[in-house]
Amino acid sequence: MKKHIMKLLVAIVDRGKGERIVSICREQRTLMQTICLGHGTASSEVLDLLGLGRTEKAVVLTLVPDGEVPELLKMLADRMQILGPGNGIAFTVPLSSIGAVPGAVQARFEEQKEKEEAPTVEPAIQKDLILVTVEQGHADDVMEAARPVGARGGTVLHARDISGDDTARFFGISIPPEREIVAIVVTRELRSAVMQAISKAAGPQTPAQGVLLSIPVDEAVGMR
Repeated sequence: MKKHIMKLLVAIVDRGKGERIVSICREQRTLMQTICLGHGTASSEVLDLLGLGRTEKAVVLTLVPDGEVPELLKMLADRMQILGPGNGIAFTVPLSSIGAVPGAVQARFEEQKEKEEAPTVEPAIQKDLILVTVEQGHADDVMEAARPVGARGGTVLHARDISGDDTARFFGISIPPEREIVAIVVTRELRSAVMQAISKAAGPQTPAQGVLLSIPVDEAVGMR
């Protein structure tokens, strides 16, 4: 299996913990930390039972050399208790290439390329990140379709184009102004069923005007 030199690490935690995630990432010399804001999609019944309102989330994105991923995920799990119920999730996504980045990032990338590549082993449980963009106000339609077929929860990001172009882009998806992005991590065996259910309830032929794609996830902590 092809070894990916750099990985994109995505951590989704409660809003007040985003800066702590960034601090840990900086300790480990990860590259280009970015925080996005969103909200969780736990069912209203669960939130009511706990006496909580809709959960506000921070989504942290950073680049990590492949060989440093296990140590960083362990550190996040230990310091942030991400393995505990409802405390967040962190996972990595393989990158096929990298370009148009600051010199420090490119230098780190080249440094990793020079290291001997060890064979990689497929994880016991394979996972995928499902990304869905929908018209504003339809994120709940996505989760209502996904939960009955096995999805545990997701995170909603509110997107707005500020570039002056007709569309913005996130993970390769074109996003017209005033759209929502729903991110759901599922096991590989559930991916097709979840995507089919979402497409039927919130796909291109529905008022939600949804667009879906899935991306393989390498390693994850915080999934129950």
